[in-house]
Amino acid sequence: MYNIKKKFQNRPESPIGHPCKSLAEAQQIVQKHLKMDADHRVNATYMIYEGMDLVETLDQSKLQKTAGSEAPSDTGSQQKGTGQRFSPTPFNMTPAPKGSPRSPFKDEESGKDKK
Repeated sequence: MYNIKKKFQNRPESPIGHPCKSLAEAQQIVQKHLKMDADHRVNATYMIYEGMDLVETLDQSKLQKTAGSEAPSDTGSQQKGTGQRFSPTPFNMTPAPKGSPRSPFKDEESGKDKK
């Protein structure tokens, strides 16, 4: 029986799921978890144990090597430049109802400066 444990940096190992009957099944489960971690940008290491013996250790670097042609490995800096950036909207310039005080943020009206 193969047991899978997940370890975050500076944290103790924690078991995930139930024991697997074959090493291939355990590796498949770990690959699925690594893909989900990559989507959420979580860095974790998975260890596969046979009883008390460590059989294999997998992390994000192993995912990119094994999944090379299956999924694009755009987890790095390529995605940082493609997202929308926050840009604040200008102050509201819509007409205010009668009787409301003037906003101190409005520009001077162009009618006063005409000669």
